[in-house]
Amino acid sequence: MGKYQLILFDLDGTLLDTLGDLTAAMNAMLNRRGYPERTRDEVKNALGYGAKRLVDVLLPEGVGEDEAKDALLEYKKNYAAKTIALTCPYPGVKAMLREAHEKGYRVGVVSNKPEGQVLTLMAHFFPETVEASAGDKAPYRTKPAPDNLVRVAEMLGGELADCVLVGDSEADLHTAENCSIPSIIVTWGFREEADLIKAGAKNRIHKPSELWDALSKISV
Repeated sequence: MGKYQLILFDLDGTLLDTLGDLTAAMNAMLNRRGYPERTRDEVKNALGYGAKRLVDVLLPEGVGEDEAKDALLEYKKNYAAKTIALTCPYPGVKAMLREAHEKGYRVGVVSNKPEGQVLTLMAHFFPETVEASAGDKAPYRTKPAPDNLVRVAEMLGGELADCVLVGDSEADLHTAENCSIPSIIVTWGFREEADLIKAGAKNRIHKPSELWDALSKISV
């Protein structure tokens, strides 16, 4: 199995395609405020650093601080009400997680979603294969800070030195760098492969079944 016994996965764009529900929640908020809707691609390209940055990027220019705070609360409320209406695992993900257990890996998830939503999604989609998960919860800092990766590694009985991070964006690359751990970046998520290459993603996989070969090369 090699040195890295803990696999920590990002959630949105890595394990789950959440874009439909995220876009619907965003556009419901924008519509109610009389602002233009955003496309799926616009929402997708703004993801990766948490809800506040997502809303700040997608609100029209010139929106005041107080309204931005209200818009964030409304977006979060919308998304909390419909978190799994359109969301589903990417093809091959469930099989990959089952195989991880068969191979002896410990599996965790680290997301920048509110922790309650992360736990809800894990219980719904991966109740038997994700052993520990963490999201946005005070006082822990969200990715790209290492706080929640440390927390999940400890839940799994290890430490950061035992971990590989699997994600889909430059945010995950930055997180792995901040933690001094290797990363594997998937190309089926919320970023184009050309942008991932430009950001420095050297270890890339195009389908879940390629994870094991990528891990074996990292572990050498």
